[in-house]
Parts: sequence; C-alpha cells; structure tokens
Amino acid sequence: MSIMKFIIFFFNLPFVYSGAHTYQGRHGCSWEDKTNYHDEFHDYAYDGDDFITLDVKKIKYRASVSKAKYIVKKWNNDREQNKTLKEYYKLGCIYWLIEFLVFTKNAFGGTAPKMFLLQKSPNSDVKCHVTGFYSNNIVILWMKNGQEVSNSALLKSGEILPNEDGTFQRTVTLRVSLQYWRKEQYTCVVRYMEKTIRRNLTEEEIKSNYSEMSITASDSSTSILVPIIVVVLVVSLILWWMSCHQNCRLGQCFHLENAN
Repeated sequence: MSIMKFIIFFFNLPFVYSGAHTYQGRHGCSWEDKTNYHDEFHDYAYDGDDFITLDVKKIKYRASVSKAKYIVKKWNNDREQNKTLKEYYKLGCIYWLIEFLVFTKNAFGGTAPKMFLLQKSPNSDVKCHVTGFYSNNIVILWMKNGQEVSNSALLKSGEILPNEDGTFQRTVTLRVSLQYWRKEQYTCVVRYMEKTIRRNLTEEEIKSNYSEMSITASDSSTSILVPIIVVVLVVSLILWWMSCHQNCRLGQCFHLENAN
C-alpha cells in the first residue's frame, strides 16, 4: 500500500476524499567544502504542513502531527529499511555529493566565460556582458578604484538568460557617463567556479554599435562610389561611340578622310 493510500485509509476523514491534496518528501545532504561541515535531511509533508521527520543521527522517525504517530511507529520498526538509511547517510550521500561536484567542476568549469564591455553610443550606459557559463553560481560586479560599486542607482542587473548551446548569459549595466569613468578606474569583475576575470573600462575595450556603424557606412560609401564611376565611364563610351557612328554616316570618319 502506498503512503498516500495509507494516509487516506488511516485518517479516514471526509475531506481526504475530495479536492486535490499534496504529499511531499525530500531527502539529501549539504556540504561546505572549506570547513567540511555537512548536514543531512529527510522529511515529509502533507498539504504543505510538516508530517514526518527523520532524525538522521539516530535514524528515528518523529511525528509532526498526532495523526502520523501510527505511521512513525511502523517505520521505526522496519529494521532493514533503517539499516539502509543509516549506511546511506553515513557514507553514500556525502560521497556522491562530492563526486557530483567534482564531475561538474571538471566538465563545466574548465572553460572560463567570455566577457564583453558594450555601449550603444558615446553617451549611453556601459554594459558588462558575460556569456558561456553553466552554473547560476556566478558573481558579476563593477568596481571603482578597487572598491565595489554598491550604489543601486548606478547599477542595473539583468536576469540570467539561456543560450542556444546550453550555456547562460547575464548583463550588469553601469550607469556612469563618459566624462566620469574617464577620470576614475572602473573595472568589471566576474567570479565563477573559483576563477576571477577582470576587465578595465577603457575606450579600447568597449565594443560599440556606433564604431561599427561608422565603419559600415565608410565601406558602404566606397562600395557605392565604385559602381557610379563605372556607370559614368560606360555612359561616356556609349556617347562617344554614338557620336562617332553618326559622323561616319556623314563621311567624316578618319578612315574615309584618309581614303579621299
């Protein structure tokens, strides 16, 4: 008999048979790599309220409500299941958690994300755009002369958005005009997977639309000018040929004059 059917059968309450109800269970562990501190958890809830909790250290279930006492008694008497849980929380949970973290670091942490400083126009805000990372455990911040910029009025943090290749991207905008950041040293700093990336805000580092537009406009004017010259030459040749052809009809071509 499943736990949900058992709850319905044991409680035998009218409200259980009507409407939607939720039964939730969670179990696992947490680990702090710097201090090696770890903690385990194993509990259940019914309709959003605490129902049963396992004391992981003692491998003993505790009822959060009186109606769960019968189930707790039955589970505490299941020696084989409790032996398995004891081994899992003593060895398995932390071991596999660390293995997963190492695998994630090796698989996804080898390549550093890419950082770009973007600006639409000389008078617009500067964006620190970071892309190509896998985890949401990323920190992007702006620093001024070595100190973190904490004024929220000067910053605008964008959401973490997905890329087509499975990685993610995020942008943090610095709302400081050109005349101010030229006088101070602003730096975008990215901390990701124990790596730190820095890029100083300079005009050379900025990728802007207006510089690309000026180059494009120059290329376009050159590409337009060349066909115009060609057209003028072709038209001139056509006019010369028509003029010469007309003169030949009047007997004024060079070869006719020489023949006379």
